[in-house]
Amino acid sequence: MFRVFLFSIFCAHSLFAQNYDFSAVDRLLQDSLQTAFNGNVLVRIEQNDELIYRFQAGNIAEQTRRAIASCTKWISGAVVLALAEKGYFSLDDSVGQYLPVFSQNGKGHFTIRQAFSMTSGLYSNDRYETDSDLTLEQSVDSIAANVPLRFSPGTMLAYDGSGMQVIGRLAEVVTGKDWQTIAREQILDKCGMTTTTYDVFGKNPAIAGGIRSSARDYMRFLQMVFHDGEYRGERVLSTASISEMFTNQSGAAPVLYSPFPPRHPDYAYGADTLRYAFGSWVFAENPETKTVEEISSPGAFGSYPWVDRKRNLTGITFTFLLINGRRDRDTQMKMMRLVREIIDGTTGVQETGNRVPHTSALLANYPNPFSVRNDGTTTIRYQLTSAGDIGLAIYDLTGRLVRTLASGRQNAGIYSARWDGRDAYGQDVAAGVYLYRLKTDRQVLVRRMVLLR
Repeated sequence: MFRVFLFSIFCAHSLFAQNYDFSAVDRLLQDSLQTAFNGNVLVRIEQNDELIYRFQAGNIAEQTRRAIASCTKWISGAVVLALAEKGYFSLDDSVGQYLPVFSQNGKGHFTIRQAFSMTSGLYSNDRYETDSDLTLEQSVDSIAANVPLRFSPGTMLAYDGSGMQVIGRLAEVVTGKDWQTIAREQILDKCGMTTTTYDVFGKNPAIAGGIRSSARDYMRFLQMVFHDGEYRGERVLSTASISEMFTNQSGAAPVLYSPFPPRHPDYAYGADTLRYAFGSWVFAENPETKTVEEISSPGAFGSYPWVDRKRNLTGITFTFLLINGRRDRDTQMKMMRLVREIIDGTTGVQETGNRVPHTSALLANYPNPFSVRNDGTTTIRYQLTSAGDIGLAIYDLTGRLVRTLASGRQNAGIYSARWDGRDAYGQDVAAGVYLYRLKTDRQVLVRRMVLLR
């Protein structure tokens, strides 16, 4: 009989974890478990190397190996950056300098950087780069002969693996080694990624999508990225190479093709323009400072790894979906938005003082009324005279639960939580009067607030 094992673990050792309420993420994943992940998924999120959230269901465990599709791109990009550091080539060298077959076919002028930022001009829709009957050399020769440049290099962004496949062959030429060996020596072995291999498409390593790996291995790679190129005290990549990963390489190039929509309600900063870094997507770029804060390299089989520098997070959603669609993507986008909000305190709870109050109380929210325009929120403060189980939640006037802001055991103290006018699924609720209720072991306290639109 098929059984689904579902549990979440919160790490008590984290300096931050005790103040985070991930119940909204739990509900989202539980409600979308079958529709988005076919019942099989592992989510792991760490902050400063401490586990702060874990969700597991079905047949996916930390060591489970699965094909990860385009999650491969980020790792391959790291391999290329490592070779550039060692002087094998410059990222701004043209492909034709190393692969004459491209110059012979009139397309040798795009650069290594453009190939890994989706702006090379090549677009083949996987025709050659995932053909298991071809070696890497044969695959790239076919691309040179048969895949046209759809646009002038650097002028547009077209999500595709052809350019990366070309650079994989270029790496073989300059090192005299096969790609699998190059990847092992430059990145995989140094990060302890013992179960990660380029073997999904047989003898063709498929530089942009050919890895089979595990959540454990990929988290080790993310830890290296998070630590500016070091893994467990050993230097893997230079800080300059990591900076390349956190740079918008595609600039303001218009998008010819992308698996992500140009607009999505869960993008950070309300972004409406897609950007690409070096082997990964830019998921959050501060519009004022132009600092890239969050990057990710999602795969067509449903896995999503990411690093969030602003919040010191590394995370992965690991699954395997032969038939992929919008549901897993939308669930992932919504989950990442919820995590940002929880860490930022928009929906999470923070302890605001160490003193023990004389009375337990639910204080007036501020501002009240409040508007959610321009990412507005309202802050709810409450105080506890003794430790115990609590629940802080929002209800509409019919008594329907809208959102749980905090639940579980809390120590005596003064706390605050913020609400952004959204329900447990991240959807905006209607303007009107809402109740917020604090339930403790000893009493239930209720107050009213007004939400404007």
